[in-house]
Amino acid sequence: MGRGRKAIPQKVIDLKGGRAHSHRAPRNEVHPPSNIPTCPAHLDTKAQNEWKRVAPLLDSVGIITELDRSTLAAYCEAYSRWVNAIVKVRDMGDVYAKGREFGVINKKKVILKVGVLTLNPYVRIAKEAEDCMRKNASLLAMNPASRASLSIANIKPKQKDPYEEFLAKKAQN
Repeated sequence: MGRGRKAIPQKVIDLKGGRAHSHRAPRNEVHPPSNIPTCPAHLDTKAQNEWKRVAPLLDSVGIITELDRSTLAAYCEAYSRWVNAIVKVRDMGDVYAKGREFGVINKKKVILKVGVLTLNPYVRIAKEAEDCMRKNASLLAMNPASRASLSIANIKPKQKDPYEEFLAKKAQN
């Protein structure tokens, strides 16, 4: 038996332009502070670069919080896996001959037996990484479908910390 409609966070409802008749007011919704979480150390270079590219964009809209760290990390890790797999597919091709036998004729390495054509395993790795990327991107409103319902007019610029402004003015003098 189903549990009803999936709860929609207040931040997403506000970005969409308010409540429709079908959304009830949240009872005790958690409102974590909106800021860029720290990049996990276990991410490889490509994933860290994607983190550095995406995190400020999400922060500028006010969607990302510390609680979203693992979702963003999963997205970045899947992005890195996807890029690596696509590079391998470009190098090896979509299919390869499984069971090839090589030999040497006149001091040159040649193929003696071709074997059976098989799908490159990196094609599957790329597809699974892309699926993971899409799921996590959708959770973070990073794809056109999830962004289409957000209203730019309702996005408020982040409030600057008065202490940070004070330090910036002091540094200029």
